[in-house]
Amino acid sequence: MRIRSRNLEVVDHPELSLTADFLGKSLLVLTEEGRSEDQIRTATSFVSSVRPYKLTELIVHALSSKPVSRQWIAQKQCQPLIGNVIVYPDSEGTLPRTVENCAIIHIDPDAHDGADRTVTIVTRGTSRNLAAWGTVTRT
Repeated sequence: MRIRSRNLEVVDHPELSLTADFLGKSLLVLTEEGRSEDQIRTATSFVSSVRPYKLTELIVHALSSKPVSRQWIAQKQCQPLIGNVIVYPDSEGTLPRTVENCAIIHIDPDAHDGADRTVTIVTRGTSRNLAAWGTVTRT
């Protein structure tokens, strides 16, 4: 699953939270890697086995002219583990996603996003496969 978003909340470090005002044209993209379930063959058919967690990558394109970009760079140098991150998708039909145990993997402080100078921030963590936990709800 791939989700575009304009809002990012860093629970343990609110100073790193971002809204659309701080993002370049590419905004931020959350990508979950791998399958949501495995199909295990049996003698006559198969059985579905839901994977409870998925490796998740979050790529943020923050405007380099904003002070929060420098805060992300300082955070990576000091302590790359930032904890839980909540991504609020653009579309109303998609639920917010929480990426747990998130860490800053890479920062490119001199990237370009069209005409905008951005800081590209790559983070990775795990997200829960909500179907495996029986917690899929729509409000």
